[in-house]
Amino acid sequence: MDVFLGLVMLAAPVTLGALVGLAAGRVGRVTWRRTLGAVAVVAPLEAGVLFASLGDAPWDALLAGSLGALGAAVGVAARRVPTARTAALIALTVALSGLALEVLVRALLEEPLAPAPPRFDPLVDQGRYALFPGTGASPVEGDLAAAGAHPVVLHVGDSMVDPALFPREQTLVGRLARLDPARAHVNLGVPGAAPDLEWLVTRRWLARTREVTGRPPALVVLYPFLMNDIGELGKRFAICGAAPLARLVGSAPVEGCPEPSEQTLSTKLLVSPPPSAVVRLATGSAVARHVLAALDGARWRAMADDGAFGRTEAERWASAERFYEALWRDLRDAGVPLVMVNMPYLPDLVNGLVADSPIGRHGARLAALARRLGVPLLDAAPPLRAAVEASGLRAVFPFDRGAAPDFHPGPVGHWALARWLVGVLPR
Repeated sequence: MDVFLGLVMLAAPVTLGALVGLAAGRVGRVTWRRTLGAVAVVAPLEAGVLFASLGDAPWDALLAGSLGALGAAVGVAARRVPTARTAALIALTVALSGLALEVLVRALLEEPLAPAPPRFDPLVDQGRYALFPGTGASPVEGDLAAAGAHPVVLHVGDSMVDPALFPREQTLVGRLARLDPARAHVNLGVPGAAPDLEWLVTRRWLARTREVTGRPPALVVLYPFLMNDIGELGKRFAICGAAPLARLVGSAPVEGCPEPSEQTLSTKLLVSPPPSAVVRLATGSAVARHVLAALDGARWRAMADDGAFGRTEAERWASAERFYEALWRDLRDAGVPLVMVNMPYLPDLVNGLVADSPIGRHGARLAALARRLGVPLLDAAPPLRAAVEASGLRAVFPFDRGAAPDFHPGPVGHWALARWLVGVLPR
């Protein structure tokens, strides 16, 4: 059904454009001016209707306008309505061409990894309020406001802390709030976070906690995920005008992105879902899945850093270390203890960590840093591995990414982590 609806969503703007083009073509001889006039009428009209009906969806509007323009140009050139036989031949040719392309793609290309919707920019929802505290109502602000006299624990990390794949109440922080009601647990996990964003979020919520409760947090728990944290350092976000979140001046981090930026068309394209028609087609079409993967790859390239934090593994770790050290200093100066929880990557959890690998080397560096700073470093691998042994891999990691399980634990995995953390986090 989704594939059929996707095809209809592609065919409708082309057909409407062709009808307008045919009407324009019958007025007189075909000219570039008449063709461009038909295109100029159809493209904005279809794009505007879709933009208004689907909400803030520029990819849908762009696709509809482009298809409408194509239909209008073809209609003007045709000048007359095709016969039923001709229309059937055109439809058959298009269908066979699409089928041939589908067969070739399936035969020649590997199945792409599934992109990471629901939305393209992780700072659109949860992260917006994590990065800009006090700018509006949010579950994060609600958790802090409800703290009352209870000590506040801030949980800072990426999508391993709050993957936005299931209700917040089922995340490890939501579970901890029920297992440990004597403290107020605040979930500041942001999908796509790296050490720069984690430093910025911690710094701003340290001040926000003082502002709301009149005291600093009792504890900050940081969840490094070394599979991608170092690689995503310096990533740009549309909500910051595609500018860096922070920069290093010497060895000292300096804040960027003091407030949300107004969205331009280019940044709207970064944060918007991919075209609805392509998403529907992707349920049955390898071609559509490759289109989604290409859009996702283009988005990540546009958001990638410019190399300011280094290009080699060692250089990027050195930059990440500056942010970890700055985060620790901010908390030390405020008298707030810090605990790090190293989150495991699924293949390493199942097959064992390879010491001489990027994750293995980063893990050794993180352990050395924690020892030097005197910060407790907890390993989340044992409780997750025990959960896998007890419940099965697919129960703990229920989501898919392409043909393999996604590396984000589901509610069962988060429940196991919460039961473990309630017994090991300092009081």
